Amino acid sequence: MSSVEHMFEVPSSWVRHIVPRRGGVPGPELPHRPVLDAALAEELARVVVRLPVILGHPETPAEVAVAGKAYVEDAASAPLGDAVAAAVLIRRIGRSAQVSLDSLVDTWVAGAGVRHAAWAVAELAGLYLGTDRTGATDLVTWAHPDRPRQAFLREGWMQLVLRLRAHLAVATGDEHRAVVADLAALRDDPRLLCRLTATLLAPTETGWVDEDCAAFAGLRDEMLCRLLLPAVGTRRQLDLLLQVMAPEWVFWDEPTILTLAAEIGPDLEPVLVHWLATGALTAAAVAWTATILAAIPTDTAFDALAHRSGWRQVQPALAEAIHRFPERALRRLAEGPAHPMAEVLLTRHVRADRGRAARLLPALGEAAAARVRAVLQADAGPEAPADAVPAVLAVPPWTARRPDAPVVAGLVCPDPPAVPRRGSGPWAAASADALLDRVGPDVAGWMAGWLARSEQARPVAREWLRRHPDGAARALIPAALARPGTARRDAERALHLIVRCGHRDVVLAAAEQYGPPALDGVRALLDGDPLHVLPARIPAVPDWADPASLSRPRLRAGGVLPAGPARHLVTMLAMSTLDEPYAGVALVRRAGDPASLAEFGWALFQSWRAAGRPAAHRWAFTALGLLGDDTTVTRLAPIVRDWHAYGEHANARAGVDVLAALGTPAALRQLQRLAGQPGTARLKEHARRKAAEVAAAAGLSADELADRLVPDFGLAADGSLSLDYGSRRFTVWFDEQLRPFVTDADGRRRRDLPKPGVKDDPVVAVASYQRFVGLRKDVRTVASDQVRRLELAMVSQRRWSGADFRRFFVGHPLLWHVVRRLVWAVYGVDGSVVTGFRVAEDRTFADVGEEVVMLADDAVVGVVHPLQLGDAVSAWAEVFADYEILQPFPQLGRDVHTLTGDERAAQSLTHLVGRKTPTGKLLGLERRGWRREEPQDGGHQGYISKPVPGGFEVVVDLNPGIAIGSIDIFPEQVLQDIWVCGSQESRWHRQGQHRLGDLDPVTASEIIRELQEVTS
Repeated sequence: MSSVEHMFEVPSSWVRHIVPRRGGVPGPELPHRPVLDAALAEELARVVVRLPVILGHPETPAEVAVAGKAYVEDAASAPLGDAVAAAVLIRRIGRSAQVSLDSLVDTWVAGAGVRHAAWAVAELAGLYLGTDRTGATDLVTWAHPDRPRQAFLREGWMQLVLRLRAHLAVATGDEHRAVVADLAALRDDPRLLCRLTATLLAPTETGWVDEDCAAFAGLRDEMLCRLLLPAVGTRRQLDLLLQVMAPEWVFWDEPTILTLAAEIGPDLEPVLVHWLATGALTAAAVAWTATILAAIPTDTAFDALAHRSGWRQVQPALAEAIHRFPERALRRLAEGPAHPMAEVLLTRHVRADRGRAARLLPALGEAAAARVRAVLQADAGPEAPADAVPAVLAVPPWTARRPDAPVVAGLVCPDPPAVPRRGSGPWAAASADALLDRVGPDVAGWMAGWLARSEQARPVAREWLRRHPDGAARALIPAALARPGTARRDAERALHLIVRCGHRDVVLAAAEQYGPPALDGVRALLDGDPLHVLPARIPAVPDWADPASLSRPRLRAGGVLPAGPARHLVTMLAMSTLDEPYAGVALVRRAGDPASLAEFGWALFQSWRAAGRPAAHRWAFTALGLLGDDTTVTRLAPIVRDWHAYGEHANARAGVDVLAALGTPAALRQLQRLAGQPGTARLKEHARRKAAEVAAAAGLSADELADRLVPDFGLAADGSLSLDYGSRRFTVWFDEQLRPFVTDADGRRRRDLPKPGVKDDPVVAVASYQRFVGLRKDVRTVASDQVRRLELAMVSQRRWSGADFRRFFVGHPLLWHVVRRLVWAVYGVDGSVVTGFRVAEDRTFADVGEEVVMLADDAVVGVVHPLQLGDAVSAWAEVFADYEILQPFPQLGRDVHTLTGDERAAQSLTHLVGRKTPTGKLLGLERRGWRREEPQDGGHQGYISKPVPGGFEVVVDLNPGIAIGSIDIFPEQVLQDIWVCGSQESRWHRQGQHRLGDLDPVTASEIIRELQEVTS
């Protein structure tokens, strides 16, 4: 390994944060001709006016009063005068002020020398600024050793000390020796801040540091230990302080932690690795710990980062460590555990410098070398010839001169503004959603800008442009034909969206109103080459997205895409959004091998994850929606669910968008799972909205789309799967919960499918066994969703036509196993049950008396609720018992509840009010369609509600309510009230007086049942 990889060097990015010490790492450059900060000068002028009043207090010590008055009369005063003025100044600007005190020290040093400045800071440490015994009048006096430390004064003093230490680090030898001699007099001062001043300003006096570390640790004073940290220079000194301090004090600010790291160096490694292992650090502290470990040239430091390569706070530092120690990185990644993110990093690192990887192979162990060779050989194969590369990648339009755009100057939209101007923009007048029904040139301009640059408001802009194509086109045409600039680019982009929505004629008609030149100009814009629709600035490709370190895609014509064109492909993706991909992406998809493009997109996504998931480059994530396939869906879905669970809501929402953009049945099934799983209402609603958009595009409702997305897993028409072992055969069936079970050739049920034996065909049997393992895993994912969907259909009283019932349920080889275990019904026009029926083994329909039921294609069919069966429930129960049919969820044996006459007239479900339930159990209702309130101030959610038939919602007020993200804060909830409101009415102000009797009997029964379950 290169000797450079064994050297510890302080990274240049640390220097501006480090508090320098004499003979140590140099700090930031100091000004040669310092000038007092303007804001500080204004505050100091006010101090001069205020000082005589403060110093006139009878309790002010004479020495302090004299020095302060001398400062007022002549700014070139003694150190104590400067200290008095500084104390009042710090009080005025406050501890969290944005005004820096650095320039105050700079002017002290420039005007009176470093010894004067050191005495001024020391005098400040010995002052107390507060109020007298009445609490009404300010005064400055000597600090008492037992007086509580003032936070505002302490923080200001610390700023001055650290700035002065930078000056002492570059002072002449004589100046430094003189200051140290002066500071020695402070070592016996009973006021601890005075003593600490000497230690902080002269950390080269290691005896002082050792003495204070021992003394402050003995006092068990965390604050004094924290203040001493910038003076610490050895592990032994730090260990003394850590006997008292919690780790978070070390990460108090950037100067503290980076100064410690620069001075202690690699000796800090065991402490940092231990802290990472304990899991006691905050997210910010983890990031700083990783940053420091990335600079330490040891295998242990690198491994501590590599083993946490999936941590977002660690990923940028790990990337830096790989760049700083490339040979160590190759060796440790290859020899370490083969978890997914480490594999991504190893693959990228090997591809980044294949020569280095090949050179280091002999130094690796056998297993590690095999992993590296696999990467080196993975991309083996000839590059595609130049004539096979798509022209858009060979010579991208952004590398050539763009054609001149038509300009028609002087056009003005005749429409009046839609929103009165009360501020600098739309947010001063209304929220984005509130503008959806307003049409005018002002709103059109905002929408065009949001479409181009606002990820948050872009959906609103798209919806507005779809709703108002005529008004939008009329308002945007003048900007679209104006001289090149931001407004023109935004308008052009918006007009192209309107055309893609099918409104080209509307745009041309609007252009015609401005005259023939405008009409010709708009036609030229719309008919121009879409490849020339480019952003004002072509995005740069970040290092982590360099195709040289990724698996480059193959072309359908053969060969791997060369590095240059592959880099242009990344640029295309960086210019694209899911809704508006760059036109060249479609050309690349036609020329590229689909599976290879999907793998390239996944490698790019994984590289983005390894870089810490930077929000500015989320295009590397959303590119999955442009290049991905069903393999992408399988890989992505669990990641999106994890992000959702761990609070990465922006990325989880983007994952929903990617799944919707992919649009395959597998992607849409995952989208519906996200829409139905417990969690934050916003993500669920976003998933529902996306599913509804896809369904609407197909002319279906979201439920109808779900019916069409249930996979059949290659089962036979009777719902079975035959598995051939060569010498033996088995058949897979499914029970009432869609759990697979196996029967042998004689029809005997086995506990499980046996593993292939020595007498079985080694190829066929292994393939059959793997098919069963995969089927069991895949069906487990789908089964619970489908059983829950059918139960929800019974509760929400969803209906199907007879034809759809046969096609999507009776004829489905998997769902059929559940369908035949339920009682169904044909419903009349008034919603009442005409006849109940079940699906027999031969897939005919039979009523409770075993008579055949003929089901017309236009019949109305649904899962019948036991309340709707009335007295026939017991008869149906006997039929199912006779046939030994187990139901997938409680139907015939379901608890039912009927409202009394008084309850029907009431507005609250009083017999359940006041009941208690664990918060976690209550949240289980989300799987049954209940939703939490949108988080209010402090992340509080005060109610849950459920949409029910009839346009109503049932609302349950909670006490104390749910704390979003921390449900254990309020572990128990009281049902404060249970009432009914209209779906469009406020949940906080009861606008309507709805009775419980407004709910239909099935809904009322199910609400009572669900609330009783969680409170029992």
